[in-house]
Amino acid sequence: MEKNTRFSNDRIMIGAAVIVSVIAVISCWFGVRAIEDSVLRSEAEKSAYSAATFLRETIPHLPDILAGASFKADDRRILESTSKSSNIFRYKFFDQHGKIVHASRPADIGKTNIKWYFRDLVKKGRSFEKIERDEDFGVARKVVSEAYAPIMANGVFQGAIEVYVDVTDRAVALRQIGNNAIGVLFLLLLFVGSIMGLVVARNIRGREQAMIQAESASRVKSDFLATMSHEIRTPLHGVLGTNSLLLGTDLNEKQRKYAETIKNSGDTLLGIINDILDLSKIETGIGMALDDIQVALSPFDQIDSALNRSFEGTGLGLPLSKALVELHGGSLDLQSELEAVSYTHLTL
Repeated sequence: MEKNTRFSNDRIMIGAAVIVSVIAVISCWFGVRAIEDSVLRSEAEKSAYSAATFLRETIPHLPDILAGASFKADDRRILESTSKSSNIFRYKFFDQHGKIVHASRPADIGKTNIKWYFRDLVKKGRSFEKIERDEDFGVARKVVSEAYAPIMANGVFQGAIEVYVDVTDRAVALRQIGNNAIGVLFLLLLFVGSIMGLVVARNIRGREQAMIQAESASRVKSDFLATMSHEIRTPLHGVLGTNSLLLGTDLNEKQRKYAETIKNSGDTLLGIINDILDLSKIETGIGMALDDIQVALSPFDQIDSALNRSFEGTGLGLPLSKALVELHGGSLDLQSELEAVSYTHLTL
């Protein structure tokens, strides 16, 4: 029972370690992904807003462009160089009513932006940035940062510039960094889990060795008790038998008193020795299966097992005892369970 409890506790420890490791890996995964998203969002939105504000501050004829005039050469040169250096793949210029007056995609010109952030934020002079993942922009799935930069004159909204910056490469790089970090954390947790497993396995082996040593010591003790009780009981029977014969002779009162004292003391000592012998039998008992009892009561038959072969004998002890008891009109029965103590019942 104690052994099973210990093994159960070990299984609980291993199961708990596995659960904690799984939770730690999942937590690390979400944590790294959150950090990755936060860094990407911060960098991407800053990049898009910087590009939009740079165009707002450097394009020379911006008021004319917002009024619908065409780009001049120096305006277009600044727009193209900024688009290349900042990965801008789409842009829009809005007038003060939210109408698109110029755009990288001609089909957008003339449309009106009615998005809530344009209406509620940009017209108040506040910028707006956001990041969009896995969006289809007509060329491929990209991670894109979008930013609006309002154009103000004396506190009055004049229009806005919207840019889309491709940050897919940076997102891929951050994802790779995140994957590497998760991989390192996983290996670290695997290492810690392996160490814990080795410690638990070592503890199990240590307990098994201790149990084997304890069982061996118990067998040695029981064998010693059985041997000593037999060695003491044999001459004691001789003493008691001789004393019994002595009590059957013509003794005076004093001699009979001495002989009865020997008998009482011997019986008491014999009872103690028998108890010791019974105790030793209970601790080293191998028992037998129910089907093997009849075999054990048959002359010259022994149960064919390696364990029983380690105990010497001819297979005549129980059959002879049973035959002698039955000759005197009695009965001898045997009860036993495998790996438990055996009981012999004698009736005369």
